[in-house]
Parts: sequence; C-alpha cells; structure tokens
Amino acid sequence: RLVNIVAPNLDLNVEQQICLQKVIEYIHNSSLLHDDLIDQSTLRRGKTAAWKKYGADHAILAGDFLLAKVISLLCEQGNLKLVSYTADVIMELIEGEWRQDDLKSSTQIKSKDLLKVHELKTSSLKKWGLRAPFYLANRNEKELHQCLEDIGRLMGVIFQRSDDLIDYDIR
Repeated sequence: RLVNIVAPNLDLNVEQQICLQKVIEYIHNSSLLHDDLIDQSTLRRGKTAAWKKYGADHAILAGDFLLAKVISLLCEQGNLKLVSYTADVIMELIEGEWRQDDLKSSTQIKSKDLLKVHELKTSSLKKWGLRAPFYLANRNEKELHQCLEDIGRLMGVIFQRSDDLIDYDIR
C-alpha cells in the first residue's frame, strides 16, 4: 500500500511501480511462509497455513523462491542502491524472526526486546515501502531517507502492536 501512495508522486513509470509492488508482496509473503513454519502456526488469518497444507519443505522452498525472485526483479531495474537496501531489509526480517524465536524460551520478555523484534520485522517492511520508490527514482538524500526511516519504524511498531492486541484479544 505504501508503494502505491509514494511511487506515483516520483514520476516512476508503470512498470517500475509494478515491480516495486511485486517486490514488497514477495518479501512479505516469503516472511509469512517462513514465520508460520517457525511458529508452527497451523492457521494464517483463518486459513490453513501453507506448511500445514503442502508440507514444510514446500513452504520453505516457496519462501526462498520468492526471495530469489525479488533479487531478479530488482536487478532488472539496474539500481544497486535499491538492491542493497532490499538485501538489508531481508536481513532485518530474518534477524527479527530469529530474535522472536529466542524470546519464546524466555520466562520474562522485556519490552525493549519485543520492540526490537517489531522494529526488525514489521517496521522493516513499512520502511521499505516508503524508501524503495525514492531509491528507484534516484532520490538518495541522506536526510530524506532518515526521515522516511523514522516514519516507517513508527508505522511498523504501531501496526504490530495493534495487530498483537487483536491476536491476543487484549482490551
């Protein structure tokens, strides 16, 4: 959704906008495939999780395939800054998943640890949606990207906390 809001204002052509839309969807779906398996979640938004329906091997391979497709799509754009930034975001997602998995065995979860997981997982996708169109438009100003980074981080944390409240039915 963020790509759809930002990209048209940067004079990116339709093909570039579609590329960015595909990339964020592929990254997000890959993270969901892997997340459900790691968490052993049998449902994803009320439907059978892919790993449960098709098997763990297929869910992992599908997630990995989507990430490879991301790199392929971005390479076609010829923007090394965007490719590099996307790789950083994927690494953040993986680190967030790792940290979240480590928290499962913890008897007492600190709010700063949970915040870090939210920043690495959900916020990384929000930040990408805001920053990627600017990278593709060759708008690389440091102050601009810092501002977009801050906005995306806050959006991600707010989204994740509200989503957690729904998941745990906390009032």
